[in-house]
Amino acid sequence: MIKILLFYNREVKNSPLDIAVAKWAKKNSARLLRCLHNSTIKEKPDVVIVRQSQVNTLDFEKDPSIVVINTYGNRIRAKDKFLLDKILKDLDIEGPYTIPYSTSPKVIRSLPFPLILKPIVGAKGYGIVDIENAEELKNGTKIKRFGTEDVIQKHFLLQEKIEGDLYKVYGPYNRGKWFF
Repeated sequence: MIKILLFYNREVKNSPLDIAVAKWAKKNSARLLRCLHNSTIKEKPDVVIVRQSQVNTLDFEKDPSIVVINTYGNRIRAKDKFLLDKILKDLDIEGPYTIPYSTSPKVIRSLPFPLILKPIVGAKGYGIVDIENAEELKNGTKIKRFGTEDVIQKHFLLQEKIEGDLYKVYGPYNRGKWFF
């Protein structure tokens, strides 16, 4: 019987991911081990599924007999949006037009408005601001709350705004292989 360890925190114990994994485990006669992210693990799992960045999976990753889905390193890389953009481009996966934050007139003339301003590192849509046109970007009234121009240049990027439905993807990736 396969043992699947699913980390959770108190706020998201019954998330769609938890429910989907529990259904899969029941259907496939697998045993689901749930563990609060800072608790001691009592049994060695065959598969580890993690979604919180505070869970360090490095000990599991050292054991070649354990499949770790959403490794610590992959979660850190995914939070750096410039690095993620580069990784996706290297894999020939098309994404939105992405550049460092700039108010240079030459750069502004070349931008495909509308845009979003977003932190380089972060998740869950925190700190995202819609920029509808060049004037909004130049005058900066929407983004002054984040700090000075220097701070914004170091910690934010501009990205093409893509309209449509929002889908979240849990990317089961381990040791160079996708599992779907």
